[in-house]
Amino acid sequence: MGGRIATGLSALAAVLLAGCFGGGAPTGGGNAPAVRLPVFSFGKAPDSLRVVRRKVTIAGPPGYCIDKDATTNSAEGAFVLLGSCAAISENARQPHPRVPAVLTASVSPAGGAAGPDEIARLEGFFKSAEGRAALSRSGRAETVQIHNVTRDQGALLIHVSDTSAEGLTAVVSDHWRGFLDVNGHLVTVTVTAFATRPLGAEAGLDLIRAFLARIRVENPA
Repeated sequence: MGGRIATGLSALAAVLLAGCFGGGAPTGGGNAPAVRLPVFSFGKAPDSLRVVRRKVTIAGPPGYCIDKDATTNSAEGAFVLLGSCAAISENARQPHPRVPAVLTASVSPAGGAAGPDEIARLEGFFKSAEGRAALSRSGRAETVQIHNVTRDQGALLIHVSDTSAEGLTAVVSDHWRGFLDVNGHLVTVTVTAFATRPLGAEAGLDLIRAFLARIRVENPA
């Protein structure tokens, strides 16, 4: 899980850092020159995607769109990457997210549901050494620190730091993960901030809650 997300983050981080949020490169990292998006481009990225035999719809909060080039989808599962609509489409006229970050969603095949009992087991698992290893980009439990575990409308939310050497310099070690059941599929979502635009604990939690809320709206029971 960790390696797949790290590869996806690497692919999208370059696009988003070049395209930026709001028309210029993110500030706060020194004297990096601003990079402007093409104002007269008419490209448009999708803001939602139906995956795993169209059984689950993935969509992000306002301003987030799907990076189709970094997304995989089959009957056996899906991995979806989301970022700034303007950056992904290379069109400054498209929306920008209010809070910039990289979002991902992984969808299991049918039968990977996460009901209340499964969520409780997941919570215990991720507090163990084996669970922390599963959260690590390098597969090593000692690189992972769990800051907070909470529940949100049936979903499990985890705030994690991962100091793996395989970590990406473009994004911070802190990230948030959420686990929920959608139509009989286990959906795992992540929120990762950029090094130049870090998120506080509450802001990260608010963003992953907004992500989950949008997925719930797009997938009525």
